[in-house]
Amino acid sequence: MILCKQLPISKIEDGCVKQIADLYFELRDKLPSRYNHEPWKSINLIVNGVRSPIIHNFPGIHKWYAELPFEVENMYISMLAGMNQIPWHVDMTTDVYSPTILTAIRTSNSFVEFENYKYSYKDGFSYAIRSAHKHRVMNLSNEVRIMLCTTPRRDR
Repeated sequence: MILCKQLPISKIEDGCVKQIADLYFELRDKLPSRYNHEPWKSINLIVNGVRSPIIHNFPGIHKWYAELPFEVENMYISMLAGMNQIPWHVDMTTDVYSPTILTAIRTSNSFVEFENYKYSYKDGFSYAIRSAHKHRVMNLSNEVRIMLCTTPRRDR
């Protein structure tokens, strides 16, 4: 079974790695942790369809977002500290691809691991995963791992 697939959407050419990494190190003690896991931080760019002004600080992300063929409900930058992991977990209860698009910005020497498979992302490309399967994220790099998580708006 394929648990991770690359999506046929445009590549982020400039993911603003330096701006995001600098912001992470400047604000990491003030940024909210994801699911009470201290090494995992995030910055909201779009919440419930409303864009935060901070999105303009990341021109590569803003350009990519403007070219998407769908409306965005939520978007955040996910940052995992170097030499850390997001422990084993399950996100969904149904065995379909998660609607959230995972776009690799800086992922060298990191991977998502399912119980029998490992997937490494290529920077700039977007992916979908079957997050109902137990998985974890390993960052074996000394650098912060940066992903962009985008959830398309669904018809209500």
